[in-house]
Amino acid sequence: MDIFYSIVGFFASGGAFMYPILIVFAVGAAIAVERYITLDRVTRKNQRVWNEVQPLLAKGEFDKAREVTARDESTVAQVLNMGLSLQGAVRRREDIEIAMEENMMEIVPRLEKRTAYVALASSIATLLGLLGTIMGLIQAFTAVANANPAEKADLLSASILVAMNTTAFGLMVAIPLLITRKRHHYRRRTKETPELDVTTFLNLMVVLVPFLLITAVFSRLTIVELDLPSSSGGATTEQPNFRLEVIVRQDGFELTNGNSVIAAIPKVEEEYDFETLSDYVVSLKQQYGSQNAASVLLEPMIPYDYLIQVMDVVRSKPVESDDGEEFQLVALFPEISVGEAP
Repeated sequence: MDIFYSIVGFFASGGAFMYPILIVFAVGAAIAVERYITLDRVTRKNQRVWNEVQPLLAKGEFDKAREVTARDESTVAQVLNMGLSLQGAVRRREDIEIAMEENMMEIVPRLEKRTAYVALASSIATLLGLLGTIMGLIQAFTAVANANPAEKADLLSASILVAMNTTAFGLMVAIPLLITRKRHHYRRRTKETPELDVTTFLNLMVVLVPFLLITAVFSRLTIVELDLPSSSGGATTEQPNFRLEVIVRQDGFELTNGNSVIAAIPKVEEEYDFETLSDYVVSLKQQYGSQNAASVLLEPMIPYDYLIQVMDVVRSKPVESDDGEEFQLVALFPEISVGEAP
């Protein structure tokens, strides 16, 4: 049952494009099954007729062989009957072979009927999967653009994971259909001009290139003006009355004014509470509206990803516009310096 629920969850998380891919798979599979049954029946009939006619041809009993092929409707019987009907009427062997090949050219298209639609269904499933992934990524990036900076990474990774389900399902449908098409493809006896078949290669590139782009690390480069302390000596400027310091520790955040602790924000369920931090920073900005400088201090062994997220929270806050459709970034403490926590 766990496998069943996993499959259902995988299908449900893929979005609306999973249903067209499923329909394409149903149509392609129905054609493949019908062609398999038909060709299997034709093969058994041909084998039976050949087992009956071959001994007669070996003995030179052409009249009996002609009677057997005339009353049978199998494809091999039709081809043999065309050759046997000309036996004795023409002198050159090539004339008989040409007549039999012409008859075969009329029969082969009937055997290959609708098999091309299996390959078409394979290509359509691949492209639908890719289209579903692209549409999912567009929605994901649109949602991330208006999200809280602290939640962008998690939201983007989750959205990409869901969007990739359509490509995976499209490939799971396309590969069996493509294999079935190759299995049912009959080679003609006539020599044809060889052609370069690049369809499979193009399908691979269409899927591989977006996959490499999607799985790459998407990052937005932002120019941040850092107020780093100068290494040279000299006269110091007048210190402001208040300067915010956000210390990132193993157990949570500490907010200080440079001398004493203003607030301590512990972790919530082993995760940093960025939302509460944002509320504190906004409250401090309302009290000290003229101050723009802040420091972010990091304890050792803490990943720098948290440093970037804290800087985003301290620098600005997304505020919903009056129409409720867009978010605007309101500056809080844009002049940020970084360092090690004491």
